Amino acid sequence: MSYKSSNPELKKVMADLKAESIYLILPLFLLVGTKIYFDSWQSIFLVADWSLASCIIFGNMTYKISRSVARLDGRSNHHNYGFYTARRFFMVVLAMFFYFGMLVKPTMFLGVLQVFLFIYAIVLHFVDGVAASKLENLVNREKSKP
Repeated sequence: MSYKSSNPELKKVMADLKAESIYLILPLFLLVGTKIYFDSWQSIFLVADWSLASCIIFGNMTYKISRSVARLDGRSNHHNYGFYTARRFFMVVLAMFFYFGMLVKPTMFLGVLQVFLFIYAIVLHFVDGVAASKLENLVNREKSKP
């Protein structure tokens, strides 16, 4: 993911998020390679690991935002935060639904949907990561004021 900005702080945040995403994606690349080597390409979609990874990503980003909002000590819009939390909780539950569905009765349709869910989770990883960084910067600015 290429991102060009003149803001050095944003460049650092994006570099951190890219590094995190490599650690999230690397096991799935190994899974894909193993499945292609030992099995057919269709079997890549028939494993539940995609939705499990999505669930972890959604949960991790919800935690990061929650931690930042908690550090604001009530200086945030709780209605927007509540809506954000409800959406991310829905995504965690949806990822679990796909995970259990793939464990019980794996289908190609469900498998392809869970891969798209994983791609969406990676995109939100960057969106939420930038938002969490902005919140942390706001907290740090507030704490540094005399």
